Amino acid sequence: MIKFFRRIRQNLLQENRFSKYLLYAIGEIILVVIGILIALQVNNWNEKRILRTTQNNYLRELKADIDIMNVEYKLIVDDHTQKLKAAQDVFQSLNTCELNHNQKKRFDELLLTYNSLTVLYQVRNTYEEMLSANIYSELENKKVKNFVSEFYEHRDAMQHYIDDFRQDIGVTYPTIKKHVSFEYDGNGETTVSYEISDLCNDSEFKNAIFESVRTKEYIMQMTTILSEKLEVMVQMLETEMDN
Repeated sequence: MIKFFRRIRQNLLQENRFSKYLLYAIGEIILVVIGILIALQVNNWNEKRILRTTQNNYLRELKADIDIMNVEYKLIVDDHTQKLKAAQDVFQSLNTCELNHNQKKRFDELLLTYNSLTVLYQVRNTYEEMLSANIYSELENKKVKNFVSEFYEHRDAMQHYIDDFRQDIGVTYPTIKKHVSFEYDGNGETTVSYEISDLCNDSEFKNAIFESVRTKEYIMQMTTILSEKLEVMVQMLETEMDN
């Protein structure tokens, strides 16, 4: 092809047809420019296709992470709901100053785990990889991008609140230890001993238990919010990958 165009130029010059040669040269330049533009467009299209393929691969991995968290948080919400109800029942038993067998088991469990608060579960490896590889910033769907980012931000903020709750619980924990004896049984398990009549008549102890109930209520609300967000994210990511 190059030899063909070169031959045309040489013929035009030999025949002293300079004006036609000039027009031909301009046409050849235009063709070259068009070829370059087409090549750039094809290259740009290929880059977008590669980026979209990479994004879809990451989105599939991100959805797998979200699916795992979605299942886990449903279980976590159920667990915290049960723990909250148990703690509320324990607090009510202080008002009646009576403990049946099941209430005592729940009361003992509450005392043994009084200052033990949850760490909000998360899987964020894919999310962090997308951020570090600048894949996340290139996502076109801003609604999906913002929602996923907000979830992790909310999770971190809520974990910060829980850490603050842990400090508050730590302040009241000496009150628990003041009224309850912690011991080990023959199997090395921790046990508690107390007199319910002493506990139910002590306002300081009742306030400490109330603080535990209120903390469990806050944590249950937080885990419920995160669980609902995860459910929405699953649907959003499925729709995004279908497009």
